[in-house]
Amino acid sequence: MSDTVPINASDDARWAIMDEAAAVGMLAGTRRPVGVRLPEGLIAAARKRSGAKSLTELVEYALAKVALEDDFGPRLLARKG
Repeated sequence: MSDTVPINASDDARWAIMDEAAAVGMLAGTRRPVGVRLPEGLIAAARKRSGAKSLTELVEYALAKVALEDDFGPRLLARKG
């Protein structure tokens, strides 16, 4: 993913997530088609905020972001004592 120069801050953040996902092997392997129906407003807002150019790029980014989400805060709050 690092071969492309990011255009804006959204691109920087998106490439960082995708680079991390690639580094831990999440982007390796067979690609499978996924069919979903999503509200146009959600797609448009997510594309604008993320800078993703295609629906595939947007969905890959969203899934990687969820998969890599830092759970430090919830784990910290769940600690007793």
